[in-house]
Amino acid sequence: AFRTATYDACVIWLTCSKEVLNTRLDKRIDKMMANGLVDECDGLFQLLVEKAAGNIKAFTSEPFGVGQSIGFRQFFPYLEAKR
Repeated sequence: AFRTATYDACVIWLTCSKEVLNTRLDKRIDKMMANGLVDECDGLFQLLVEKAAGNIKAFTSEPFGVGQSIGFRQFFPYLEAKR
């Protein structure tokens, strides 16, 4: 059964070719890396390791929080290997 929405909504759908999207994503990632993404992830990772008493997996298994942030989670293997 459908419910009445409690608020007004507007849905906007954008599309582009895979090539255009990949080019934009590559540029965005390059810019983020140049602006210190690795250092930022490393600092946050170290803080989480301290708070988790070394059990960083506790943060990646939760369906919420910084461990689920787009991009940060992909650095875990690198950051764990660096420890």
